[in-house]
Amino acid sequence: LLFLRLPPVLITVILAAIAFGALFVVNISIQQKFGEAPYHFPTLIVGVMYLPSGIGYFLSSLLGGRWLDAIMAREARKANRYDEKGKLVYLPEDRMRENMWLAITAYPLSLLLFGWSLQHGLHWIAPAIGAFIFGLSSMLVFVSSCNCLLF
Repeated sequence: LLFLRLPPVLITVILAAIAFGALFVVNISIQQKFGEAPYHFPTLIVGVMYLPSGIGYFLSSLLGGRWLDAIMAREARKANRYDEKGKLVYLPEDRMRENMWLAITAYPLSLLLFGWSLQHGLHWIAPAIGAFIFGLSSMLVFVSSCNCLLF
């Protein structure tokens, strides 16, 4: 808890907490909204509607870590950080570059697309696209913020 006195740690924890809370809201909304009007999907199809966000989580988990490592290596080269053996010296906060900017713009936009399309009863593909983008961007938020705090 003493680390929360540091503004970078506090901001990262707050951002991850909001992202984690939104994750629960989306998962509960899928079950509730697709079972009601205008969709009236049976239980099996409601379960299938979890796939777009799940595929987004999966792809972002696979590709996001590699992308973050490439960003971190690029920033270390740009800052000319090498140890005595000539290896790059990585700083965890380098992972928070454009990855976080992409995540904090795509994340709320995907939530807006998901929620707005459900509220207005648009074709099921619209909230599915929002859920997919949500899955991609939420893993970027989790991976970058957790890696920054852990390393």
